[in-house]
Amino acid sequence: MPYAKNSDLPKSVRSSLPEEAQTIFRKAYNAIVAAKPDMADSTCFKRAWTEVSSDGWSPPESGSGKWTKDEFGTSDSEVVDSFDVRETIAFDAGSDIRTTDAGYLVAMPRIARTGIQIYKGKELGRPEMDDVRVYRPEAVVFAKDSLHSYAGRPITNDHPPVLVNSKNWKKFSVGILGSEVLRDGDYIRVPTMFMDHDAVRDVQNGKRQLSLGYTMDLKWESGRTPTGEAYDAFQTDIRANHLALVRAARGGSALAIGDQTEETFSGDVVRRLADEIERRNRKEKDTMTEELKSVTIDGLAVAMTDMASKVVERHLLALQKQIDTLSAKLKEEEETSKKSKDAIDESTKAIATKDAEIATLKKQLEDAKITPAALDTLVKERAEIAGKARALIGDKLVVDGKTVADMRKQVVDVKLGDTAKGWTEDAITASFNTLAAGVKVDDAGQGNGVDRLADALSGQPQHGISAADKAYDEYNKRLQSAWKNPQPAQTN
Repeated sequence: MPYAKNSDLPKSVRSSLPEEAQTIFRKAYNAIVAAKPDMADSTCFKRAWTEVSSDGWSPPESGSGKWTKDEFGTSDSEVVDSFDVRETIAFDAGSDIRTTDAGYLVAMPRIARTGIQIYKGKELGRPEMDDVRVYRPEAVVFAKDSLHSYAGRPITNDHPPVLVNSKNWKKFSVGILGSEVLRDGDYIRVPTMFMDHDAVRDVQNGKRQLSLGYTMDLKWESGRTPTGEAYDAFQTDIRANHLALVRAARGGSALAIGDQTEETFSGDVVRRLADEIERRNRKEKDTMTEELKSVTIDGLAVAMTDMASKVVERHLLALQKQIDTLSAKLKEEEETSKKSKDAIDESTKAIATKDAEIATLKKQLEDAKITPAALDTLVKERAEIAGKARALIGDKLVVDGKTVADMRKQVVDVKLGDTAKGWTEDAITASFNTLAAGVKVDDAGQGNGVDRLADALSGQPQHGISAADKAYDEYNKRLQSAWKNPQPAQTN
């Protein structure tokens, strides 16, 4: 929020600046907040301090006390602004892109360079300027702290709306930069691994440029590069934040993704990297001569210094370790997938079996349903069997709680005794039908008639025999006793 008077300023400002400088700070801060209300408060403070410096004020050399004003002011190079920058570059033809067995896409692209890059004035807070030529000096690009900032940074698919941090890393990251940050002429090369399927597919479908998101301080100072190019400002304190896969690159076609898809790094690229390492070695040790070591890479013998060979070998071993790890993970995932498929197949078979059982039981249940007509038939049959059985064995018949088969067996057991022991149900049924052949059952379920076979076997007199049958029986009796009364012989 704006400060109404100098006494409202933070204590750190009041204790460092004289009253005149405090007024400059306060007015600058209020103007910045009014023009850019969404700007971070820390950035507003930093720009306010820059305005104080621009007016000729500088901190004490002793480190304590208040700032003092130089008699002749300061140069433009003292005016420093901080920015979050998206500098688009891309994979070049030597990136050696390849896809691992696990589907990851790995490469060794250029992701930063030295030289002049052109921005719109409004991008850098200078709307009065159409274009701003910004110089990235070699000493700044390849500074130790700058190079270290690239290692392990996340890769994103297009730029996120904010800088990537621990709170949003999971949301935006689709891959990661490696730790081997190498110089390749005016460029920086870093191993990249795209791990997200959609990002890998985008690269394969032609989205083949990269854009580095980073923070930097911009010093406004006109000048010319060692090659004679004019610039309006130059960068310092470059710190990488993320690398984005994008459609168009500010850096130009030299920074585009290459078309190579070999499964291993080619000898040409490794030789170039080794030569660069060796060149740096010679620069640092002008008077030192090292014995070259022959290293075989991809079937090619490459001569390099011992230090360079160690760097390359360590890099290749790291890549091979990544490949082995990813291959083992893929194998594990394939085995898990196969087990899951087998379990699904077994479950499918079990479900099919149960479905068949259920269908069969439903059919049996449907067939077993007792319709009114079937119930009438069963009742009639039971009444008929009970009536015949009662006519044959009388009070010996037990009906309650007994089935039709039980009543038939009672009759056969009474009539035939041990003779029927062990008979099957079919044999009992046949015997019962024979015994009850002459028995009739009325509508009330009562049996009438007699068991002639049983009476004949028992020797008891028969009942209900017709006159003809009775005469026939008497004739048989006479024949059986004729021997007792012999007839006299007849003479002629």
